Amino acid sequence: MQGTEEVNPAVDRGVKIELITSAKRDQPVYKYIKNGLLMRRLIRKGVNVYESHEKILHAKAYIFDDKVMTVGSFNNDRWSWRISNETNVSIRSEYECEKARPFFEDLKTRCHLVNSEIAIGAFRQLRLMFWERFLYISEALMSKTAAFSLRSFWSQSPLSKPSETTIEDN
Repeated sequence: MQGTEEVNPAVDRGVKIELITSAKRDQPVYKYIKNGLLMRRLIRKGVNVYESHEKILHAKAYIFDDKVMTVGSFNNDRWSWRISNETNVSIRSEYECEKARPFFEDLKTRCHLVNSEIAIGAFRQLRLMFWERFLYISEALMSKTAAFSLRSFWSQSPLSKPSETTIEDN
């Protein structure tokens, strides 16, 4: 996850980090990956991850320190950072952040807190391994800066054992 190098020091300083995502996905690659697996490293580090079961959430919005807000279609993943043409608009205004905060708080009340301890069956585990490797190879082939690493190919997966103290950039 892009930006995770900032999460560790922030959580260590006591910064409260919350994330709201969808339980449902429209992309086949992520359709069978539960948020508990996808966000396991963040959850174990202390980030509260909530998921909405109402509908697919497509907008990407962030509020930082109640001073800066960003809204748009930019996915915070390797594809968007390296390949896609997506964007967010950043707004530096405590007033606008204050107006947006009730929307997030209301949405959060209708969400479920995600648990990182998920048991999965063998078939789903194989499906997850396939999609993780597919994404890795696709990114390595399409990115001008990515170098293929056989070690990363086999070890960096939502199913791999996460470090308890560090969120890896995978």
